[in-house]
Amino acid sequence: MGLERLAAVMQGVRSNFETDLFVPLINEIAAGCKPQAAGKSKELIYAVSDHLRAITFSIFDGVQPSNDGRVT
Repeated sequence: MGLERLAAVMQGVRSNFETDLFVPLINEIAAGCKPQAAGKSKELIYAVSDHLRAITFSIFDGVQPSNDGRVT
C-alpha cells in the first residue's frame, strides 16, 4: 500500500486527492486557474497535482530534470 492510499485510509477519505497531502496543492493550482476552469476540470487539476507529486519524489530520489541529450 502506497503512502497516499495509507493516508486516505487513516484520514477516512474516499480519494487520495482528499488527503492533507494533496488538498493544499490542489487549492493552489485551482487558485491559479481561471474561475471557469477551476470549477469544470477537477480531473485536470488532479492530474497536475499528481504530476507535481511525482516530480517531487523523483527529485528527492536524485533524478535531475533536464533536456540535455534529448533527441528530437
